[in-house]
Amino acid sequence: DRAADAVKTQLQAYVLWNYGTIARNITTYVKEIGDNKFQVTGKVTIQDDYGDPYTGKYDATAIYKDDTGEFEVDYEVGKFYKD
Repeated sequence: DRAADAVKTQLQAYVLWNYGTIARNITTYVKEIGDNKFQVTGKVTIQDDYGDPYTGKYDATAIYKDDTGEFEVDYEVGKFYKD
């Protein structure tokens, strides 16, 4: 699903920028909430320098723009907790 892929791309950049690591796992649940508008929720798991995993929930909205053929993504990531 293109909406999920657009959100994953944004979350990977967020994790890399804020935590200096690459997201180990991103789960997505997509629900269409209007014309070209999708609600995407799930969890992001990162790994610290010691190999310990941390998971945080996220909520996102992805809107497909017909004029550009791209998604506009707005997201919020919660606090990460040790698994």
